[in-house]
Amino acid sequence: MIRNQRNATQRNTMHGMSIEAFILFCFVSCSWEMMMMMMMTMTMKV
Repeated sequence: MIRNQRNATQRNTMHGMSIEAFILFCFVSCSWEMMMMMMMTMTMKV
């Protein structure tokens, strides 16, 4: 019973870590795309 509970908590923490990593990855990719677009507009203006 205790072992099952520990496994469940471990699985939950792993799930939370994966969600956080996914959010971080989305944020980084979005910011990278915005930065690239800004660089493109800058070069276009110049």
